[in-house]
Amino acid sequence: MKRLLTLVFATLSFASVASAKFYIGIEGGYLGQTVTSAYPDKGGFRTISAGTLGDIIKGSTAYYGRGFAVAGILGQEANFGVLGLRWGLGLGYSSVDFDDGSSWKQEVFSTEVSFDMILNLVNKGSFSLGLFGGIGTQYQLALNSYSRLDNVHTLGFDGRVGLTTLLARHHRVEVYAKLPFAQVTKQWHEGDKQSLGGGAKSFIGAGYKYVF
Repeated sequence: MKRLLTLVFATLSFASVASAKFYIGIEGGYLGQTVTSAYPDKGGFRTISAGTLGDIIKGSTAYYGRGFAVAGILGQEANFGVLGLRWGLGLGYSSVDFDDGSSWKQEVFSTEVSFDMILNLVNKGSFSLGLFGGIGTQYQLALNSYSRLDNVHTLGFDGRVGLTTLLARHHRVEVYAKLPFAQVTKQWHEGDKQSLGGGAKSFIGAGYKYVF
């Protein structure tokens, strides 16, 4: 957690320089989500193992759903030639359909804070092409239509990687993926086993940002 806070403050410090620019945008894409009861007790901070992550990507868990996610985002970015930094605040919605013998849907409203580093492979000022990677944290409210479950509050952490291009100085277009690596979880009901709830998701999608 200390390293995460250090990264947050470093990113905000870099983004506060004169070259920083605000942006606003929208993103959306395909979502794969798993719900698992593999964790006992009352929850807490849980890392997601490589095996579980592989199951999420392949959709090979017993409780696996597919759906879509959309979000609006605003933030600030700063470019320093080859390297760039940015932070963003997002508000999103996702809908996932599960079919584990009894079909049900889960809707999730989320807020996200993200921090990325951009590697510009080409940077001509008004045009750039590069790769980016970073981390994000999401507070999620999962609305469960499955009758035995209450609404679930979760805090998820994911890694982000993608391809980004800036066109005509103002139009940034991206394709990227997000993969989970940890989550703070909550027990659904007393006596139930722990579940990852709404946070164990793999995402692949695209986004557009207008850079001011």
